Amino acid sequence: MSGLLAALDNLSSIPGVRIFAGVLFFVALLYLVVRFVPYLRKRRASVEYQPAVVSYEGGGIKRGLTAPEAAVVLGVPYNQILAQVIFGLLNKGILIQKQTAPLAVEVQVDFRTLGVVISPEARADRRRMAAQNHNVVLQGFEEPFVEVFEANSDKLVADIDFAITVKPLTRFVARRIAGFDLEQTRNYYRLIIKRAPKEARTEGVLVKEREKVFDRNFQWLMLHEDFEHVLEDYVPPWLRNGQVNIANGQTFAIWALGVTESLGNSVDVDALKLRLGSNEDVVTATLINEIARATFFG
Repeated sequence: MSGLLAALDNLSSIPGVRIFAGVLFFVALLYLVVRFVPYLRKRRASVEYQPAVVSYEGGGIKRGLTAPEAAVVLGVPYNQILAQVIFGLLNKGILIQKQTAPLAVEVQVDFRTLGVVISPEARADRRRMAAQNHNVVLQGFEEPFVEVFEANSDKLVADIDFAITVKPLTRFVARRIAGFDLEQTRNYYRLIIKRAPKEARTEGVLVKEREKVFDRNFQWLMLHEDFEHVLEDYVPPWLRNGQVNIANGQTFAIWALGVTESLGNSVDVDALKLRLGSNEDVVTATLINEIARATFFG
């Protein structure tokens, strides 16, 4: 046995043999890499994506959200969120309603920027100045929607692809609620929506300005599960001038419900899908996942 080991030792001292042994080791290592890396990749890709679980540093309730922002936090279907944004822009006069059924709108002339200014910053500045002149507030999350409406001025609202608005809106809201407790915040806005009809009626009776009270709160009231009844005799400001009438004697509430339903195909499932390895922050990922589930799976 010792003689065999000595012979092998002498053989390994030969330069050519050493080179051959090194090449053989390299070939064997390369084979292992080629053989097992695809397996590891396949195993990694087969892991199902799990929705993010939100963790918080500060906690507490995020107050001061608008109704569309609260709708995002509550994870309602995206067509309801779209309707909230559209009716809000109509109420502010930023959008002008051209026809009722099917709904068609256009951007009010002072808020138009297409072909006037080039950079996104300049367009945003122009719109903010117009909002000040009209004594309204153009929210940051509303700006992408104005862009989309201006770029699709020849289309019916139901025919516009709103996919590009999903993530900017969700990221905007996620930044607003970052550091706060999501479930506490949701419970807070669920309570606001639940109480909205009673408080609107009570305030209206006390100050004898029921219409103005509903003007301020109709978006919150639209998030109520019984909003068709709550708003059955309400007409919003942009429909009071008689230039555009609701067809067939419908109430605003029933017409608004029809508009909301018509927006059901305004985004496809891919717009609300997070891909494996997405770099979205945990709050945005959670909100998008829950909106997607409500929109496409009830």
